[in-house]
Amino acid sequence: MTIKELIQAEIDNIPEDQLDEFYQLIKEFINRNDHHKKEVVSINRNFLDQQYQIISQKISQQFDSEWLETLETEDDLLQAAIELTKHE
Repeated sequence: MTIKELIQAEIDNIPEDQLDEFYQLIKEFINRNDHHKKEVVSINRNFLDQQYQIISQKISQQFDSEWLETLETEDDLLQAAIELTKHE
């Protein structure tokens, strides 16, 4: 039997007067999982936002418009971008 079939078999054994309570438990379980997923997404988003702010600040500090004018080829631009975004 699949898990779904096993669950269905257990549901079929629940007395009618307890189905409402069981249904509430299922809803709470689903809501708890949704809430947990939202918390994880929020934490990840905050972490990425913070990392973005840090790298933006580093790039701004290293940015020199005179130096930028010395970059002539696409390879120069690519190499400069790599250097600007390297982790220390």
